Formats: sequence, C-alpha cells, structure tokens
Amino acid sequence: SDVYGPELSEWEETVTKTSYEMRSHLSSILGILNLLADGTALSDDPHERTEMTASAYDTTLTLLKVVEDLEKSGRKVLN
Repeated sequence: SDVYGPELSEWEETVTKTSYEMRSHLSSILGILNLLADGTALSDDPHERTEMTASAYDTTLTLLKVVEDLEKSGRKVLN
C-alpha cells in the first residue's frame, strides 16, 4: 500500500541519489587523506600537500551540503 503516495517514492529516489553522492565524496576524502598519510605517495612539496588538504576540506563542505539537502528533503516529505 502506498500510504504516502508520490512523496515517499520521491523521497526514496532522493535517498538513493544522496547515498551515491555521499559515497563518492567520502571516497574522494579518504583517497586524499590516504595520500597525505602515506608520505611515500607524495613529493615533499608543501604546496602540493596544501592543495590536497584544501581539496579534502572542500569535498567535506560539499558532503555536508548533501546531508543538509537530504535533511530538508526529509522534512518536506514528513510535513
């Protein structure tokens, strides 16, 4: 039975898309952090390390936005 109608279906689609986005961003962050933690994978160039740290930071901000959007979407379905 489809008690909530199209809103629930839309919510399920949103959760699926958001889950993919979150995994993608988390994989990027983990990859960057792994390279930073593994000193042999990088040159000793401090500029390169700074760029990678900034990239991980930016990706984390994007991930937080994805979570906020999911929360807002959930509120719409429940109201």
